[in-house]
Amino acid sequence: MPRERANARDVESDAWESLTAVLVARLRFFASLPLVLLLSLAASTASAATSSGPPLPLGIEFLEPLGKGEWSLSYRYDRIEWDGNRDGRDKVSIAEIDEDFDYLEAPIDQTTDVHTFGLRWAPWSRLTLALDIPYVRNRSNTALLDPWQGDSYATEAQGVGDLRIQALVPFMKKGQEVLQVALGFAAPTGSIDYRDGFGRLLPYDMQISDGTWSFLSALTYHGYWNRTGWGVRGTVISRMGTNDHGYRVGPRYGITAWATQGVTSWLSGSFRFGWSHQNNIRGDSTLGPPANPASDGYLRGGDRIDLGPGVTLALPFFGEQHLSVEAMWPVYQNLDGPQLDRDWTVSTGWQWVF
Repeated sequence: MPRERANARDVESDAWESLTAVLVARLRFFASLPLVLLLSLAASTASAATSSGPPLPLGIEFLEPLGKGEWSLSYRYDRIEWDGNRDGRDKVSIAEIDEDFDYLEAPIDQTTDVHTFGLRWAPWSRLTLALDIPYVRNRSNTALLDPWQGDSYATEAQGVGDLRIQALVPFMKKGQEVLQVALGFAAPTGSIDYRDGFGRLLPYDMQISDGTWSFLSALTYHGYWNRTGWGVRGTVISRMGTNDHGYRVGPRYGITAWATQGVTSWLSGSFRFGWSHQNNIRGDSTLGPPANPASDGYLRGGDRIDLGPGVTLALPFFGEQHLSVEAMWPVYQNLDGPQLDRDWTVSTGWQWVF
C-alpha cells in the first residue's frame, strides 16, 4: 500500500508538472503576442511606407487613388464645436447683441457630430469611385433677448445627411509627385424641415442638408521623398438651383496645405493648414423675418483659417488598414456677423483597403 500510494503520488506529480509546463508555455506564447504583432506590423507596412510615402492627413478627404480592382471601406467621425459669437474679427457677447442689434434671439453655442461611412472602388488604375453617406446630429442653445435675462432654450436635429458620389482621376505624375482631379456631386438626401418647439424652421446651420444638388470639385498636388510628404489642394462646392424653401446655400471655396513625416514604418505625423471662404445664402427664404441672426441669410458668410496636427497608425490586420486622428483650431475668423464662432474640430477615422 505505501508503495502504491508513492507511485500514485509520482503519477500525480508528473501530471502536475506536465500541466504546469503546458501553462507556462501558453503564458509565454501570449506574453510574446505584443512583440509578434509589433514585428508583423513593421514588416507589413515597411514596403508600403517606402513605396508610397507616409499616409495623408485625415482631413484630406478622398485623396489617395486605389490600385485597379481594389476596394476600401472607411468610417470617419467629426465633432465640431461653436461657442460664442463674432462680428467681423471681433468677439461679441449676448448682451452686446441684445444692445446693438435688432434681434429677439441669439445663438449661444452649437455642437455637430458627423458619422460618415465610405466605400471606394477602382475599376481601372486611373479611376477611383467614392460613395459617402453621413449621419449628422446638430445641437444648439439659443438665448432669448428683449431684454436678455439669462433665459435660453435648446434644439436638436439629427438624421441622414447628403449622399456624395465622386470620381478621382490622377492625370499627371512625375517621379513621386502627382497631380489629380476629383469631380462629383452631392444629392439632397438629408432634410431641411427640422423645426423648434414653437413650430419654426431651425436656422440654416442646424438643418441636416443644403436641400439642393451640389457640384463638388477639387484639384490636388502632392508628393513625397523617403518618409516626408507634402501637398496642396483646392476645393469648390457649388450649389445648383434653389431648395424647397426657396433659397440656395452660397458656394464654398477652400485651400489646404500639409506636411507629413513618417516616424516609423507604421506611425506618421502630419500638420495641416486650411483656409475656407463661405458665401451668404442666396434667394428668398421661408424662414421669414429673422428673429435670430442664425436665421439671417445675409449673415452666413465669412473666412476662416485653421491649423492643426494629426497622427496615423498603420495596422497589419486583414490587408492595409489605418487609424487616424486630427485636431484643428481656427487662428483667424472674419465673419458676417453676429455669427457663431468656431472653437475646434476633432476627427477620427478608419480605412481598410482590400
